[in-house]
Amino acid sequence: MPNGAITQDRQKHLNALAGMLRGALSDSPDVARQESAREFYFAGLGSVTLSHAEVEKIEEAAEYLRKVYPRIGRKSILDEIQKVCCRLIPQMTSGSGTAAIAHEVPKLLGSLDVLESQTTTVYVQVAGIDLKLEEWSFGPAKFMHGNHPELEGERSQIRTLDGMEPSPLDPATVVVQMKLAGETDFAKHYAGERIQKVLDCVQFLSLHENRGSWDAKDLTHFGLFRSEPIPMVPSMVWSYSSKGPTWTSWHDHSPILCDGLVKCVVDANMVKEFSKRGGDSLAQLLMETNPSAFDDSLMTSVNWIANGIRERDLARKYLSYFIALEALFIKDNKETRQADGHQSPIVPIGEGVAFLLGKSIDSRRSIKHRIDELAGTRHKIVHRGFTAIDRADLISLGNYSWNACWQCATKRNLFNNDNSFHHWLLERKFGNADLPESCDQES
Repeated sequence: MPNGAITQDRQKHLNALAGMLRGALSDSPDVARQESAREFYFAGLGSVTLSHAEVEKIEEAAEYLRKVYPRIGRKSILDEIQKVCCRLIPQMTSGSGTAAIAHEVPKLLGSLDVLESQTTTVYVQVAGIDLKLEEWSFGPAKFMHGNHPELEGERSQIRTLDGMEPSPLDPATVVVQMKLAGETDFAKHYAGERIQKVLDCVQFLSLHENRGSWDAKDLTHFGLFRSEPIPMVPSMVWSYSSKGPTWTSWHDHSPILCDGLVKCVVDANMVKEFSKRGGDSLAQLLMETNPSAFDDSLMTSVNWIANGIRERDLARKYLSYFIALEALFIKDNKETRQADGHQSPIVPIGEGVAFLLGKSIDSRRSIKHRIDELAGTRHKIVHRGFTAIDRADLISLGNYSWNACWQCATKRNLFNNDNSFHHWLLERKFGNADLPESCDQES
């Protein structure tokens, strides 16, 4: 939010925050000390003790500002609010609180303006990838080794908050670099979420090289993770901020899986294969700032397939592959997607897969019949706790799910508008009823 003339929206924020801060410091010091619901201290500013009612107002102000400044982490917003409270305490006790609040609130917004204008480079350690290239970019992420010149160049120019030079990374470590607009606390969490989506896409694209796509033996598969609960190996996250600059590192709250003996080899040939499998389209999707409803369905489906590949329990693996198909055929309308309650697919799942993959009327009939058979096992798992999964059925379902997603990825530019995928499917269902079989060609 730019500084300068006060816009109508900014005045609205000033008025709202003034009331919240007044409420945050409204109780007597005796009540605050007795309840001691929250205490905080800042060097040079002193400390503040708040009552329960005052804490509620602080939290209300933080939630309000999170909506105004979406690229600032909640902790950073709370810190800025609490600094203002520290500065206000002397004025509140002297009776000049109203004027002091009117003076401090614009300064608070100014501080948040500066924080949101920061750029942050985040490096996140990942597992499961054997990177044979010096670097590899996919969507918003750049994969590199721990001794990459770009990373080392940033590390060597800065000092930690305690004045020490940051320790070098292990050259064998594979990290993902992501550059984001926003302050550090926001960037580290947002980058983690986006990087896992990137890894899910790579997991999807490498299905055919991964024996774990069909088997449950731990030594035959590779899983791509930013975080995973077992075994407990901490995930390192580093960030370089334009404010300062400072270099910080911390252990992510969720650890990552140990790199196994089998990894996803990423070399020049594999990158070419990814491109043939819809990788370029998925990389573009990951860069979208306003994805379509169809894009949301496609990414959800890819996430479920990636989960299925990593899953070791065959029943849950089977269910993940089927849910991926169900997610693909949700109505591609943003308003409908956000509605609560059960939603029927655009067309029955078997028909949808048949329209995507079948090249003739007979092939479509065959695909629909097979999907309906596979749906029977899905119902047994969900409603009867069925766990005896036929491997041939699992492979068949996984291939249908993967190929349907692949076809949708290659066609995603056709479905930028709400209901465009819906119309495309209905055209294939009703639009060629009078054509001979030889004319029924997939577009």
